[in-house]
Amino acid sequence: MLNEIKFGSEIEPIRSHLRDAYRRGMDLNQNCLGVHGTSTIALETLIKTGILPGWSSSSDSDLWLPQRGDVYFFKPNDYLHYPEGVVSPIEQAESYGASAEARHRICQKFKLPIRYDEYIEFLVELAPDSEKYKETMDFLLRMGYRSKDIERIIKRYRHLKLSQGIVLAFHADVASNFPITKGDEGWRTETQENGLPYQFIYGIVINNKQRREDLEHLLGLSGFNMLYEIKRRLR
Repeated sequence: MLNEIKFGSEIEPIRSHLRDAYRRGMDLNQNCLGVHGTSTIALETLIKTGILPGWSSSSDSDLWLPQRGDVYFFKPNDYLHYPEGVVSPIEQAESYGASAEARHRICQKFKLPIRYDEYIEFLVELAPDSEKYKETMDFLLRMGYRSKDIERIIKRYRHLKLSQGIVLAFHADVASNFPITKGDEGWRTETQENGLPYQFIYGIVINNKQRREDLEHLLGLSGFNMLYEIKRRLR
């Protein structure tokens, strides 16, 4: 469930810009630098602060890996070719967004800021005997969670990860304002720990019906106020 947002006048320019991006959809023309997958919870942060959160920690030992504040994206020609088929950049971003949606919602369940989302990833993706897995389990146990609660939430994560994420298109002007480097996956916008300002969001698309309703509510699009609230309270 999304947190309530007080739609004050100070965030209306942000919502107005994002409404335009939502109506534009996903037009991979010369104005589009690339596409990025994210969650409705990260977009909630974007609307509140005007900043799209970047990577939450630095991989100081390896500059090839993400650094704090980096925002990943796939360029329009970043197709992956496999024996069983071709994966488009939008499909890659959508998969990345679904994973982010799951991690961020589990952070909400644990009452953690979304910057802790990599802990959730460690918990699900790594082997139980790895150091990062053990550190994460110890961290959550110290917070008062029981092992069976953690196992239940991991199962919920795997279910959520099957859904579709939000895909954002970044405007080509990003490249004129931030260094762009090749990442371990796709490309990285180096924001120097600051995240990406909302003005660089050029397009938004989402195929999951529930996530789309969440997004349209956040953006203040007409026709969703009372109906959305009824549905939200029944979830």
